[in-house]
Amino acid sequence: MEMKAPYASLNLREIVQGRWTMAVVSFYILACSGGTYIFGIYSGAVKEELQYTQETLDTLGFFKDIGSSVGIIAGLMNEVLPPWVILLTGAFMNLFGYIMVWLAVTHRIVRPPTWQMNLFIRVGANSQTFANTGVMVTFVKNFPHGRGEVLGILKGFVGLSGALFTQAHHALYRDDARGVIFLIAVLPSFVNLIFMFFIRPISPVYDKRERRNIYHFLYAALFIAAVLLIAILLENQVQLSCLGFEVFGALSVAIVLSVILIGIRAEYLLKKETMVELPPPSTMCPTVMASVAADDIRKTETDSRPLSVIDGFEHRKSQPNAELESSVAEGTTYSTISREAFIMKNRKPSGKIKLFLSNWPERGDNFTILQALLSFDLWAVFVSVSCGVGVTLTAVDNMGQIGESNGYSNQSIATFVSLLSIWNFLRKVSAGFGSEFLLRRFRCPRPLILTLVLATACLGHIMIAFPAANTLYLASIVLGFCFGVVSVSARSCHCILPSSRSCSG
Repeated sequence: MEMKAPYASLNLREIVQGRWTMAVVSFYILACSGGTYIFGIYSGAVKEELQYTQETLDTLGFFKDIGSSVGIIAGLMNEVLPPWVILLTGAFMNLFGYIMVWLAVTHRIVRPPTWQMNLFIRVGANSQTFANTGVMVTFVKNFPHGRGEVLGILKGFVGLSGALFTQAHHALYRDDARGVIFLIAVLPSFVNLIFMFFIRPISPVYDKRERRNIYHFLYAALFIAAVLLIAILLENQVQLSCLGFEVFGALSVAIVLSVILIGIRAEYLLKKETMVELPPPSTMCPTVMASVAADDIRKTETDSRPLSVIDGFEHRKSQPNAELESSVAEGTTYSTISREAFIMKNRKPSGKIKLFLSNWPERGDNFTILQALLSFDLWAVFVSVSCGVGVTLTAVDNMGQIGESNGYSNQSIATFVSLLSIWNFLRKVSAGFGSEFLLRRFRCPRPLILTLVLATACLGHIMIAFPAANTLYLASIVLGFCFGVVSVSARSCHCILPSSRSCSG
């Protein structure tokens, strides 16, 4: 019997509710959530307008870094609240924090005390952790395979946001650095409010094109980075008119928005694979109907199988101990008993501790927040990243003042600050995909990669400490690369925490 070719058509509702549409919206949100990376562009305006000393400006940058790094509040909220609430909270925090900084810098309010400015910028910067947590945790749940690749491309879009903000700033405000503060206050909040309901857990399904589609997003991000890099170099070498800046700004926005086409195509191909047109049941003989029914049953069993392999580690279920087996023997199935509920029923503190330690997960299994806080691996990563990222952030935040002290023009300062974002993006992406490749092919552990990157970052700091002609451009490349690798490796090397709710702190 001749079978018709499958035909699939997508309606608007299926596109909006699709898993790949959620992925595209995640890229949009994160592409607007990296305003903390361009502190070097507007820090000079803050220092000049508010008459701050360099020490006061460093303190302001310190509170900005604290806000952008501490994501424990967002993580705890994400334990009990849906992702859209996390994004809504972050939107209001971003709007309040940065709009108050903008009002102070533009003298629309009385100059606030220093402690208030520190509070404002900390609240505004902390909104980034809410965007990261709400989007990344949900994204990893929806796309559980290849955690390093997923985190690499997500953090890559965060790295691109600095260059995107710079292009939008040049198109709208030219050399007025105060305008970029208003842009950081309004744009991320607006994007979060529009797309917050798109971010939700969606049950993963078997999609043989999943990795191919992720690579398509990677190619799109690389193309965006190439366009931004060309725009930055042209703006540094050629005196562009206002129209030229506006063209580059509009082109950058249009290319970013065009990523939705990849998501729509992925949704269409997925639906096309799952749709097969068959003749009406009345025209089919009993043998064919039985065969089709058996195929449907096998397909249902295949599509409903759990995705139990995460990041190359096979999920290992812990065997129930004797106490739980006794509970099962009394008539209660083990699958309906949670460890937390059983611990609460055990009234003896020694029994609680014994049960807690006896069910300690192995590396690659899911950890609870309490187990993670008591893990040596977490604190080893925390200490190394705190030292490595802290030193690099200090250099990144003060790139404007470093360039000014070495005689660079404002345009050159904006150039290498934007280059920091480009190299930050490239290294985050290469760290995510490269770490997956090295881990799977050569069994190279991510902590070793993290150690080598921290050692490489020392070269960038040496170039800043002993400057020569145009070495600041090279230092921005080295630091941007290393900062991207550290942030992604730190998030993907802690294989003990695949169920952690916070991807920001």
